[in-house]
Amino acid sequence: MVEQFPDPVDQVLVVTEGRRGMPAFGGRYSDAEILAVVRYTREVLGTAPHPAGS
Repeated sequence: MVEQFPDPVDQVLVVTEGRRGMPAFGGRYSDAEILAVVRYTREVLGTAPHPAGS
């Protein structure tokens, strides 16, 4: 995620407003919940090894 969204604010906007095929979650979750999702994807999923060629 960090490579796609170096600035976490951009990632928060995508989660909140949606993009392309991803639905918007801004009306469904609180700001704190959205920030928790962004933090998780950056800190936990961001450390997962990437498959070769990705």
